[in-house]
Amino acid sequence: MAARRSAARLTAPNLGGVRLSAARVRGLLELRPLPQEGGAFRETYRDGRSTAILYLLEAPDCSLLHRLSG
Repeated sequence: MAARRSAARLTAPNLGGVRLSAARVRGLLELRPLPQEGGAFRETYRDGRSTAILYLLEAPDCSLLHRLSG
């Protein structure tokens, strides 16, 4: 499936179909820039063996699957 130029906008069905810009999503989710990786993220969970994050990457940027050291 080809990415569409409008992919930077998100429709939230639970908000009555309101269209949210990527900037608005970053603000609502309190995402911060991810240095050296690109995109924006927020850590939502961490324990001794795992973490969970929210991550937003806008077109035309891309990121490859990888493991972070640390």
